[in-house]
Amino acid sequence: MIRINLIPPEILAKRKDERRRSWIWLGGAILLAVVAMFCLIVFIRVASSQTDVASVQQQATALQAQTSRFDVFQQKEAELRLREGSVAAATTGKVDWAAMLYELGLVLPTDVYLTAFTGTDSGTGGSGGTVTMAGTVVPDGDNTPAIGYKSIAKTLVRLTEMTQLDSVWLSNASTKLDASSGQTLYDWSVTTHITPSQTTSSSAGQ
Repeated sequence: MIRINLIPPEILAKRKDERRRSWIWLGGAILLAVVAMFCLIVFIRVASSQTDVASVQQQATALQAQTSRFDVFQQKEAELRLREGSVAAATTGKVDWAAMLYELGLVLPTDVYLTAFTGTDSGTGGSGGTVTMAGTVVPDGDNTPAIGYKSIAKTLVRLTEMTQLDSVWLSNASTKLDASSGQTLYDWSVTTHITPSQTTSSSAGQ
């Protein structure tokens, strides 16, 4: 059986061209769909990343607002350190009189009373200044003279043991009669130097 194609060759060629164009259009449509899908995926990822960045920025802003509340404490701490430094600089080479008087009250015998205290601060950290003090001994018991002088001697020994004082000298020791009580009182006075190492700062002796 023999088949004979009676369709002219130019029509057959035209049909082949139409089929080729159809496949080309189909391929172009598929490629366009793939590119569109890729662009859509990229757009979604970019949008998601932008959302994440915005969220992180919002959190950072919130944290910055919270930390700014603590700036006042840092400022106060800096001011406190500055004031402490100013006080330390101003008190360098000064005598801590409060510590000296406190220790003096601890070392004096119970029957010895301080009646006068004069201190001179050199303020240079060199000699350390001088101290002049006077007091009275009121002995208990039968008014034996030796008791009062022993208390004065004990006072001198204890003053020499104080770390703040140096070169303790007895300037005067005398007796007087108390008209109201009939007791013999023992007056004394002492001059001494302040130890130079005790003038380094206001915290010395504490």
